[in-house]
Amino acid sequence: MIERVLVAALGIGGATILGGILGIMLRGAARRFESIMMGLASGIMLAACGGLIGPAAESAGSIFTVGAGMMLGAAFIKAMDRCVPQLGRLMGIDPGGQGGILLMALAVGLHNLPEGMAAGIAFGSGDLMGAMAVASGIILHNIPEGMLVISPMLNAGAGVRRTMLMAAATGLAEIIGTLIGYYAAAFSSAIMPMSLAFAAGTMLYIIGSEMIPRQNLGGSRGTFAMVLGYFIMLAAGGSAA
Repeated sequence: MIERVLVAALGIGGATILGGILGIMLRGAARRFESIMMGLASGIMLAACGGLIGPAAESAGSIFTVGAGMMLGAAFIKAMDRCVPQLGRLMGIDPGGQGGILLMALAVGLHNLPEGMAAGIAFGSGDLMGAMAVASGIILHNIPEGMLVISPMLNAGAGVRRTMLMAAATGLAEIIGTLIGYYAAAFSSAIMPMSLAFAAGTMLYIIGSEMIPRQNLGGSRGTFAMVLGYFIMLAAGGSAA
């Protein structure tokens, strides 16, 4: 299993780098594909959440344990987002000019860490199909994210080489998160229900706060893509819903 986890971790982290490369090549054209990619990713990840919550509820013994895990996952993502300004001040980063570029990279990296943890937890559960569904949704999310983060960095004067190094750093955070999640979930079966619920809460927060608003920028195309993504996972058997 660990070989598959490593491949998935590299794929998840590499998706951000691939998105960065595409962002440099396509520049302004990146937004044309954003709503469709976000819609597909949100549909896949919604279906994958069902595949996580189902086993968590069966083994937890209490639905409140599942609810607590989901809320903890959502709160963890929120906490990561709120840490950026404080970390920037501690590191002495000026939010203006080049410092703003560093803060942007820091925000993406901190956001990617729990995303990777969600994928790692899914692999730690032993459900390969469900884990691949989670990883696929995150990969589809990371490609347009990488594309869209690149343009502001280039516009702020970061340069292509420095921008790609930052994209690689944010991808590395996702790889580290995947390994942390996998080993944490595989360490003890006693925490597995809470871990699965945590991963589901993490993804639901990302879907609701980030992906659905961005998929709606393209009108109904993003919504149809979400339905298609959900159906693909149902057809592949990647959801318990």
